[in-house]
Amino acid sequence: MITDDTLWEQGVAVIGMSGRFPGASDLEGFWQMLCEGRHGIRFFTEEELRENGVPEEQWKDPGYVRAKGMLSGPEMFDAAFFGMPPREAEWTDPQQRLFLECSYEALESAGWVPDRYEGRIGVFGGCSMSTYLLHRIALQQGALGQDAESLILGCDKDFLTSRTAYKLNLRGPAVTVQTACSTSLVAVHLACQSLLWRRGSGCICPPIRSNGSTTASCPRCRRKRRPLEVRHRSRYRRRIRLTAGKSRTPGRSSRPR
Repeated sequence: MITDDTLWEQGVAVIGMSGRFPGASDLEGFWQMLCEGRHGIRFFTEEELRENGVPEEQWKDPGYVRAKGMLSGPEMFDAAFFGMPPREAEWTDPQQRLFLECSYEALESAGWVPDRYEGRIGVFGGCSMSTYLLHRIALQQGALGQDAESLILGCDKDFLTSRTAYKLNLRGPAVTVQTACSTSLVAVHLACQSLLWRRGSGCICPPIRSNGSTTASCPRCRRKRRPLEVRHRSRYRRRIRLTAGKSRTPGRSSRPR
């Protein structure tokens, strides 16, 4: 048990944060949205669904959900800032680009410069399967046969934290966690354990569970951001149906008790 007397020896402090949310591009915007009682769920019009190729018989189905949480600015990423050539950036899953951005901004929020920090900084996190690879890259003619290794490095979940550690020059543990829906919680738990066991190390832990066709940009960031081609609305085609006994709701903004 942690007491006031042992807090400095056994406690873990949160000294920096970064985040992206549907309807809010940063933590301040997310908090403001909560204070105002708003949600970030986006409801799509019939025109938007038509423009993005959703068959009319699908979105007219009473069981089809016309709503989703969407992150803003999916095509914006400063590849040069992270030392990534245009092709590498294009073939890197937006989830992983977002993770890299949030990791950098968490360090910036904490006031840490990895190159000058005397201790070791680690990173723990996880992401979802790369639907970006399936729905975007794989549809480009000849893409899968050009450079398979680059595609694997850019889209495979296993390389999420190792890439982040490499790009940000982090010298602590880089642990990619995959435990399905509990990934975020387990990543935070493991990061805290690492801090307590190693004493003096630091960890950044921005685990995400986002679909592979969405990402976001930070309007406050001082980096020059350039657009990349990403089909942000391709997930409109996903057929979401309501099923008796399941937890989905028509608005995707609540759960049954």
